[in-house]
Amino acid sequence: MATASTAKAAKRYFEMYVIVQTQYFHGKERRRLLEDGISGRTTRFATPKEARAYIEELERNVYCFVPGEYQRPTYRICRIDHLPQYLAEMVY
Repeated sequence: MATASTAKAAKRYFEMYVIVQTQYFHGKERRRLLEDGISGRTTRFATPKEARAYIEELERNVYCFVPGEYQRPTYRICRIDHLPQYLAEMVY
């Protein structure tokens, strides 16, 4: 049985934010991914402001295109509990 503190931790987890990265490829293909940190885990943020600061840093860095990609990715901040099912399953 879950304790009150476990329930609070779960609620806080789902109120966290992630960054959805959209990559653009020739032929109108788009790929949506969650932004991962260096550890390979999904990068999570407590507030949208923290996520925005991270995006600004990403946009300042050099970006290396993958084969077929024609522009830099775009980024969108999303609460974990508002993610589409296929992306929610990717949160690690």
